[in-house]
Amino acid sequence: MVTGFTSSVVSPIIGLIFKAGFNALKCFFQEDSLSAEGVLDAESAILWEVFLMHIIDFFIIAFVMFLVIKGINKLKRKEEEDTPADPTENTLLFKIRGLLKK
Repeated sequence: MVTGFTSSVVSPIIGLIFKAGFNALKCFFQEDSLSAEGVLDAESAILWEVFLMHIIDFFIIAFVMFLVIKGINKLKRKEEEDTPADPTENTLLFKIRGLLKK
């Protein structure tokens, strides 16, 4: 789902911003690395657009995981604050304080 979002939404937006498509981001080792049909010979080229899409995917997933973990921690902290103190513990402390005063 993230890959689809990145390739169909993020990539065109970045292309509009920089006025260039990601398809142009290829580094060929040999000039004849395209076949007669125009198919790329993947063994003789570096596909920068694929690498950039994976980096963007990683950051999107990392950001979502950060938000999820932050939300879970906030819920746990709220539950800890809402739990009342043990009343027997308070009474024991008052008894100990009273004994120490004597």
